[in-house]
Amino acid sequence: MDNPIEFLLESRWKTLKKNANGDILWIAYQSTPAFPSSWPPADGLQLTRYIYAYGNHSDVHSQIADGHQISMPWACLRKDVSPDSQPTVEFLQDELRSLGIQGFRPLSSDELAIYEQAGQVEESFGRLLVGGTNRDYQALKVFYETWLGLNGVIGEEIAEPHADFFRWLKSNRV
Repeated sequence: MDNPIEFLLESRWKTLKKNANGDILWIAYQSTPAFPSSWPPADGLQLTRYIYAYGNHSDVHSQIADGHQISMPWACLRKDVSPDSQPTVEFLQDELRSLGIQGFRPLSSDELAIYEQAGQVEESFGRLLVGGTNRDYQALKVFYETWLGLNGVIGEEIAEPHADFFRWLKSNRV
């Protein structure tokens, strides 16, 4: 594995206690998009990604066909906005605990197009630090509103440390 961060996450994943809820089979982990440490963007801005697991009931008769169990975040990656900054890893949990069920459905073509912009999100925060445009703000808003609309369980869990950003997302301002 060439990526040291992925190596750390994969190593920790293997040692996490995954039976805290007993009947959940945790399948894999994934990351949220980067969330800003402050809003509006200012010097010293850091971006945080949360790592969480998804799974389903181990009993086939109890499995959810249109959703996953979502865990509390068990790690986070923090980094400065600069492109050459490397993230630091903070492990938050020793065992996986369920937050709840997140439904899922096929994405619309509009949602797919928005998700294809995910790689540009961190760059957008950097542009906003040096001024940015209404278009930059609007693109961020559309991306995060879409992501949160499809990932509300984990989104609700991580909202508090990013309260100003979440308030902005809910506002009518660009």
